[in-house]
Amino acid sequence: MHHAFIGFVSRNVTAMCLTATLASFASLAACSSGAIGGGDPGDESLALDGGSGEGGTPSDDPTDAAGGAFVLDTAPKSGGDPTDGSADTHLGPGCAAAEVCGNGVDDNCDGAADEGCRCEPGKTQKCFVGPPKEAGVGACNLGTQPCVMSGEFGTWGACTGSGKPTPEVCNAIDDDCNGLVDDAIAPRPCYDGPPGSDKLPGCKGGTQSCAAGTWGKCLGEVTDCSPPCLGGKLGTAPWQMNRYGGPLCFATTFSTHGEKAEYAYASIPTEAAAGWTPVTATTIDFSEGSAMCGRGCDCLNGGEFTYFQTFFDIPVGYKVSSLVVSFGGVDDGARVTVFNSAHPAGVVDDGSYIFLGGAPVTTNLGPYIVAGRNRIVITHIDDCCKWRALTGVKVTLNGSSLGEC
Repeated sequence: MHHAFIGFVSRNVTAMCLTATLASFASLAACSSGAIGGGDPGDESLALDGGSGEGGTPSDDPTDAAGGAFVLDTAPKSGGDPTDGSADTHLGPGCAAAEVCGNGVDDNCDGAADEGCRCEPGKTQKCFVGPPKEAGVGACNLGTQPCVMSGEFGTWGACTGSGKPTPEVCNAIDDDCNGLVDDAIAPRPCYDGPPGSDKLPGCKGGTQSCAAGTWGKCLGEVTDCSPPCLGGKLGTAPWQMNRYGGPLCFATTFSTHGEKAEYAYASIPTEAAAGWTPVTATTIDFSEGSAMCGRGCDCLNGGEFTYFQTFFDIPVGYKVSSLVVSFGGVDDGARVTVFNSAHPAGVVDDGSYIFLGGAPVTTNLGPYIVAGRNRIVITHIDDCCKWRALTGVKVTLNGSSLGEC
């Protein structure tokens, strides 16, 4: 009886072992068919628990279906919870303390996307290397990365084609990936004149601003470097002469030829008055007999005035350092008057008088010259019988004689 029981037990134990062995073969068969962890053998997108050895569940991440990738390890690679919205500030704004598998983003900003994450070899996914907040913004376009075999499992390889931020330039692109196009671009210098001409007197560069990806008009530049010329415009005579008034007697007798007080009897014609006739040379060479002879006031107590006018334009930005009017000869005297927008009634400097036998050049009249149109009038006085002359007259601007337009 005792021996029979032992045999019965032995037979049953053997049967149980055999049953367990057959079950093991069945598990192996199931493994070979792909049904791990209760998944669907026909499903190519499975999500398995990272490193626990237990079966996982299919991933519900829509990016898995688009990329066709296995996400075998979704655990953070360096501790911490990557989904709690926290960031490790020493990594930089928008960077997390740990990589999150399966999103194709460089969460921890270490220069690689989904590094160490398992995947199905042969699959690819969209990726971005850089701060996650810049992914897909402006020039920071997404790249792609393949799943490659690495030992027993597949892991994500290098991300290629991923854009990166660069300093903003004027091109209608968000180069620095901050969500703004062509922002914070400072105006730049510009010049549309002939190369190098911006260094010439009167010319200067300007600035232009970026708008809609292109640089705008160059503002503030001066490209016309042609020196000012006498006459004001092409085709006009350099000088004009007017004999307005004729000889007259003064109420007093002066002691010096061309004395300043004599000009109180002068009356400069307006620039458009009748009587102006052209002088076709850039210098004045006026010389003829006096009209005072035979009059009761023929010397220092009477005189005749003759007027000469010219025009020149000063470009905006042109620096006038000096302007003088010089004379080869004068009989009996001359005075220079400057008219322009700053001096519409005319201005006479104390050094603009020329006397018979005196210095043949005026003082520097540059301080009276302005941008735009300037009118110069020379008033000549003949205050004694016999001869009158005004010769070799030149206008010199910044050391150069003005020529004809």
